[in-house]
Formats: sequence, C-alpha cells, structure tokens
Amino acid sequence: MGWDFCAASKDELVAELTRDEVSSYTGAKRVCLAYAVTTGKEKTLWTVWEVTPKDKPVHRYIGCDLLDSQKIEGRLFWGYKGMAEVEHPYYYDCPVAFLVMVSVASAEWRAGVAAFWAAHPKAKAKLVFKTNEAILPAGPQATFAF
Repeated sequence: MGWDFCAASKDELVAELTRDEVSSYTGAKRVCLAYAVTTGKEKTLWTVWEVTPKDKPVHRYIGCDLLDSQKIEGRLFWGYKGMAEVEHPYYYDCPVAFLVMVSVASAEWRAGVAAFWAAHPKAKAKLVFKTNEAILPAGPQATFAF
C-alpha cells in the first residue's frame, strides 16, 4: 500500500487514525485502547487496537502508521502509511508498554523492539491511554521514558 495524504495537520491526522469505529458492513467494532507518537527523526504513530467481531472472539493488535507531510498544490497535507505488527514493520520504537497489551504476532519484530530500547535508553514517546483503569492501571494519560 502507498501513502494517503488526507489531513491539514498532524494532530488532525492522529485524531482520525485513532478514532473508534464500527464497520457498517460486518458490524465489527474497533477501539483504539492506546496510542503514542514518537518524537524522533521518523514520526511514527503506534496504536493498540481491540477488535470485536460479531461472530468471532475479541482480538488485539499493534498498529504502526508512518506519518509525513507533503505540499500538494501549494497546501501542506499530512499523510500516513499503515502497517501492523504481523507485517514486521521494520520500525522498532514501539512503546514497550504496548507489547504486554497484545499477544505476540511477530517474535522477531518484538526482539527488534527490545534491542531498540536497550540501545536508546533515553528515547521517549508520549503515550495516551484511552481505556479505563481496569485494563490499564497507569490511568488515562501517562508519559514514559524507557
């Protein structure tokens, strides 16, 4: 898949990409439990999603959206390229806190995440938890330094 440039600001794009939704086709509900935007050279939106299909068990996954801006016809637009853990996205600055929220889909990718944080102990990502305290005792919003 390519890039989709669709928002006037990074904040608008992040709000759109973390919005909960219900499929009008299947009725499945997709809820963003937590998200983080990394602050390094590459702007990456990490998300934890919980999907509740009508006839199947609930499952969770980690999403990875690369973020970038581009001038199109003289106007600045923000866009994204979406991936998920199962695709081994070759970006490893996913917050470690997200790994315990989701079953393993790519052990190799998770090893890369652990290696990244071991090599960059001062790196930071602002985490926003959108869930209730029963699921994430850290509360509604938290900032972590790994």
